[in-house]
Amino acid sequence: MKAVRINEYVGPEVMKIEEIARPVPASNEVLVEVYASGVNPVDRERSEAAKMEACVRS
Repeated sequence: MKAVRINEYVGPEVMKIEEIARPVPASNEVLVEVYASGVNPVDRERSEAAKMEACVRS
């Protein structure tokens, strides 16, 4: 299964498509197959905002 992941708080250049293990749902959960999805500008902005927060805390 493929996933777009952000492993550190910097700009969009760190977004990577990675192969990950298929999740196994619990007995009270369902697994939904997603045909297509997108990454929006707000996703990038959240990542950059989190980076700024981390800098302020240190």
